[in-house]
Amino acid sequence: DKITVVMDGPKTVSAHFTPTAYSLVLSAQNGTVAKVPDQASYAYGSEISLKALPNEGYLFAGWKGDLAGDQEAVTLVMNGPKTITAEYLPKRYLLTLRAEGGKISVSPQEEQYAHGTRVTLKAVPQEGTHFTRWGGDVKSADPTIELVLDAPKTVEAYFEANVYLLKLMSNGGRIVRDPEMPAYAHGSQVTLKAVADQGYDFSKWDGSVSGDKDKITVVMDGPKTVSAHFT
Repeated sequence: DKITVVMDGPKTVSAHFTPTAYSLVLSAQNGTVAKVPDQASYAYGSEISLKALPNEGYLFAGWKGDLAGDQEAVTLVMNGPKTITAEYLPKRYLLTLRAEGGKISVSPQEEQYAHGTRVTLKAVPQEGTHFTRWGGDVKSADPTIELVLDAPKTVEAYFEANVYLLKLMSNGGRIVRDPEMPAYAHGSQVTLKAVADQGYDFSKWDGSVSGDKDKITVVMDGPKTVSAHFT
């Protein structure tokens, strides 16, 4: 950039300059950065359009390095070499659970779940019920399932009451039940009355119940066999 000219006559001298070229290093995880124009280097003063492009399930969080802010589309002026990082964060989703006649065990248990989180759900019936199926955003009859959170989801667990048989036996009389049903849901109350045949007297109850009063109430918390004894 420095020379010596010997003036031995009229002379014309031109100095040629080229713009300084600067590098632009872009980095990102869970997304990309689009740049226009897309070049290996940029002359001083060049304007470059940058746009953050998150992958599915992620949100743009902001720029770091030689650029600040949280606008997805920006214009960058190249006045030196620059290194810029686009930061992305996973979207977070609500998991709404509903159950009646039991509960749902969740692992892991969080208020909101990051995109792609795997959640294990287990249907836990309460006493006297049994699990039948899942509903909502899950269709399955398996009591334990794995769910991938890629959007907000609602899951329902369906339970039904256990149903039990009531077997009645008697000799010398009969047993009248109220209500008269082929089977009874868990927790149902059934009234039994011993009615003696002519020439017989009621003696006692036997089997799943006991006592000597001719009218009793049976709570159906399982299958039961009841005998009425007459003498």
